[in-house]
Amino acid sequence: MKYLSVAWFLTLATTFLALPAAADDVTGEVEILCSTLRVKECFADGGCVEGPPETWNIPRFTRINFDDKTLTTTQGSGESRTTPIEYFEREGQLIALEGAENGKAFSILLEADTGFASIAIALQGSVLAGFADCTPLESD
Repeated sequence: MKYLSVAWFLTLATTFLALPAAADDVTGEVEILCSTLRVKECFADGGCVEGPPETWNIPRFTRINFDDKTLTTTQGSGESRTTPIEYFEREGQLIALEGAENGKAFSILLEADTGFASIAIALQGSVLAGFADCTPLESD
C-alpha cells in the first residue's frame, strides 16, 4: 500500500472537488469522527459521475482509531464494518492512512491541524475521490 502515490492522490483529489473547510483540529487525538459529503467516481475512459457516499456503499460517518489502526462505521449507519489500516504515518501535521480490502485500495491524507481529509479509493477501472471533515470523538 505504501506504493499508492500521495502526490497522485493529492492531484486527483484537488481536481475533483473543493469543499469549504469546516473541520476541527484533531492533533494528538486517538479517535476521530469523519463525515464524507460528496464523492466523485472517474473511469479510465475519462468520464466521471458525482453523488452522495451511499451511492458507492461508503458510510457518511466513519470513526478512525489511530491506536487500533481501524476505520469503523458508526452505530447510526445500521452496519457493523471495520477495515484495518495497513499503513499509518505521521509527518508533521499530515497523517497518511492506507489499506486494501475486498478488491479495493484506499488512501486517506488527513491534515491534523484542520481536520480536513482527502480520500481516494482505487477500484478496477475507476477511482473514487472524496473529502471529509473530521472532529475529535469525546472519550467515554
